[in-house]
Amino acid sequence: MKTLILKYAFEYLTGEPVYIDNAPNGLSCNCICPECGKQMIAIQGKSENHREWHFRHSEETNCKGGQETAIHKLAKQIIVDNSQIEIPGDTLNYSETRQEEKFQSVIPDVTVIANGRNVFFEIEVTNPVDNFKEAFYKNGKYKSVKIDLTNISQDTTPEKLKEIVLQQTNNKKLIFWDTTWSKLTLFCKENPKTALIIGIGVYLIIRRVWKIITK
Repeated sequence: MKTLILKYAFEYLTGEPVYIDNAPNGLSCNCICPECGKQMIAIQGKSENHREWHFRHSEETNCKGGQETAIHKLAKQIIVDNSQIEIPGDTLNYSETRQEEKFQSVIPDVTVIANGRNVFFEIEVTNPVDNFKEAFYKNGKYKSVKIDLTNISQDTTPEKLKEIVLQQTNNKKLIFWDTTWSKLTLFCKENPKTALIIGIGVYLIIRRVWKIITK
């Protein structure tokens, strides 16, 4: 049977994902498997680059280790612990983050507040966002973003995962957004001088019209 290289486990008391580099050695890691819930051992050898470091079940099992579950949970926590994320066409500043809080008939992975409105994040690692959820966001015109982590390596470090979740945009899709505004924002970011000239021109036109109608 092929040996599974497990880089993530859950801390027993908190249920939070733990990367092998950040765990105490052996049973003192106090970790359990994200999938089956059984005790894990942190195996940390002498390799300087930590390639051989991994978690192992404390007893023989066919469990695959639930690395996708750990990555999914860590990705949600990364959004919660921060306040800015890059999305297609924009940089989103947000606050008031919540994980898996029910909203009407759906439970988004993460909900945040940006510009006074809810924004919903769905994270794909193994299972795609179901059609019902996508239709709910689109029909209700609720701002929502899908983050695709299906091709991510299961031994991706927490630092690299943070970069992927917060800074990359080619792995994100706007399920629903005000697309006109998003395109305008993207144009302004890519053409700042042109956008400034247009903005000044619009301001001067409005100012001239205002003077005419107020005479």
